[in-house]
Amino acid sequence: MTCQILIKNPDGETLAACPYIVNPIYSRSVNRLAQITFTIPSDSYAAQFLTYPNEAWVYQDGKLVDIFKITEVQKSGG
Repeated sequence: MTCQILIKNPDGETLAACPYIVNPIYSRSVNRLAQITFTIPSDSYAAQFLTYPNEAWVYQDGKLVDIFKITEVQKSGG
Protein backbone atom coordinates (compact mmCIF):
# COMPACT_ATOMS: atom_id res chain seq x y z
CA MET A 1 0.00 0.00 0.00
CA THR A 2 1.31 3.44 -0.90
CA CYS A 3 0.28 6.66 0.81
CA GLN A 4 0.63 10.16 -0.58
CA ILE A 5 -0.55 13.50 0.78
CA LEU A 6 -1.22 16.48 -1.47
CA ILE A 7 -1.35 19.92 0.13
CA LYS A 8 -4.15 21.97 -1.42
CA ASN A 9 -5.66 25.37 -0.79
CA PRO A 10 -9.37 25.64 0.12
CA ASP A 11 -10.20 25.99 -3.60
CA GLY A 12 -8.73 22.54 -4.27
CA GLU A 13 -5.63 23.82 -6.08
CA THR A 14 -2.63 21.56 -5.46
CA LEU A 15 0.20 23.52 -3.84
CA ALA A 16 2.64 20.69 -3.13
CA ALA A 17 2.97 16.95 -2.70
CA CYS A 18 4.45 15.13 0.27
CA PRO A 19 6.08 12.10 -1.35
CA TYR A 20 8.15 11.14 1.71
CA ILE A 21 5.44 10.44 4.21
CA VAL A 22 6.54 8.66 7.37
CA ASN A 23 4.06 6.71 9.46
CA PRO A 24 0.75 8.40 8.65
CA ILE A 25 -1.52 7.89 11.66
CA TYR A 26 -5.28 8.21 11.33
CA SER A 27 -7.52 8.84 14.32
CA ARG A 28 -11.29 8.56 14.20
CA SER A 29 -13.68 8.67 17.12
CA VAL A 30 -17.44 9.00 17.41
CA ASN A 31 -18.51 12.66 17.72
CA ARG A 32 -14.95 13.89 17.12
CA LEU A 33 -13.23 15.25 14.05
CA ALA A 34 -10.97 12.85 12.18
CA GLN A 35 -7.26 13.59 12.48
CA ILE A 36 -4.08 12.61 10.71
CA THR A 37 -0.51 12.97 11.90
CA PHE A 38 2.37 12.65 9.46
CA THR A 39 6.02 13.58 9.20
CA ILE A 40 7.93 15.08 6.28
CA PRO A 41 11.56 16.18 5.98
CA SER A 42 12.13 19.75 7.17
CA ASP A 43 13.65 20.70 3.83
CA SER A 44 10.61 19.47 1.89
CA TYR A 45 9.12 22.01 -0.51
CA ALA A 46 5.69 21.10 0.90
CA ALA A 47 6.59 22.31 4.40
CA GLN A 48 5.89 25.96 3.52
CA PHE A 49 2.27 25.10 2.68
CA LEU A 50 1.43 23.29 5.94
CA THR A 51 -0.65 26.23 7.13
CA TYR A 52 -4.33 26.80 7.92
CA PRO A 53 -6.67 26.92 6.03
CA ASN A 54 -4.84 24.67 3.58
CA GLU A 55 -5.80 21.02 3.43
CA ALA A 56 -4.05 17.65 3.37
CA TRP A 57 -5.63 15.33 0.78
CA VAL A 58 -4.74 11.73 1.62
CA TYR A 59 -4.42 9.14 -1.13
CA GLN A 60 -3.89 5.42 -0.65
CA ASP A 61 -2.94 3.39 -3.71
CA GLY A 62 -3.91 6.37 -5.87
CA LYS A 63 -7.43 6.70 -4.41
CA LEU A 64 -8.55 9.74 -2.38
CA VAL A 65 -9.50 8.45 1.07
CA ASP A 66 -9.87 11.62 3.16
CA ILE A 67 -9.36 15.39 3.38
CA PHE A 68 -8.06 17.12 6.51
CA LYS A 69 -7.76 20.80 7.41
CA ILE A 70 -4.22 21.70 8.47
CA THR A 71 -4.55 23.12 11.96
CA GLU A 72 -1.22 22.38 13.64
CA VAL A 73 2.40 21.99 12.57
CA GLN A 74 5.05 20.74 14.98
CA LYS A 75 8.71 21.14 14.11
CA SER A 76 11.26 18.81 15.60
CA GLY A 77 15.01 18.42 15.42
CA GLY A 78 17.64 21.04 14.63
